[in-house]
Amino acid sequence: MKYIQSRASCLVFFLWATLFSLSAFAQPFTLDENIKPIKLELLTFEDDSLNIGKGKMNLTKVTQVNDTLYFSVYGVSIYSPIYVGVNVDDPNKPLEISLHKMNWINEDRKGKTDANGEWQDSFKTETDFGIRVIAKADSTSYGLLVWTGDEVDFELPEIFNPEPEEKGGILIILKENILYIIIGILLLIIFYFFIKNKKKKA
Repeated sequence: MKYIQSRASCLVFFLWATLFSLSAFAQPFTLDENIKPIKLELLTFEDDSLNIGKGKMNLTKVTQVNDTLYFSVYGVSIYSPIYVGVNVDDPNKPLEISLHKMNWINEDRKGKTDANGEWQDSFKTETDFGIRVIAKADSTSYGLLVWTGDEVDFELPEIFNPEPEEKGGILIILKENILYIIIGILLLIIFYFFIKNKKKKA
């Protein structure tokens, strides 16, 4: 009886630990405490001369001496178009850029600066996202532009779910419901030991 109770207690603890770890994983940019992303503050922008529309913008001039830099953007809306652009001063010093949502390990979208030293992407997401820039040269200077427009109803796809649902099949279902699947399996195991213990008593 004590052995069964001990096993059930361990399973309950494991369930709690699993829920806690998944909750921590859901928080963006917290998996590696050694990574200190640079926060890009979005400021209201209403100058029509650049023909990019009204909204909020951050334009940062960077001289990168480390091989990798991390940037974070907060306060974006799912209803606002987002544009991220990189323009390197010397096209012979290419940059690798990747966009991240849940963590810095998985690349939700990535690319490289082209022959003109430019890279850009447009998308939509909510709350926040991260930008990682990898430089191969010892010192590389570039401009980083983040712009988010006023909220509108538009068809731009969510880049952090790049695969259409109809093509995802069972993988999409598993990905979206992994937490509930784990909880269900653990509860079934606990229920199994509970029934087994009752049968022994009878």
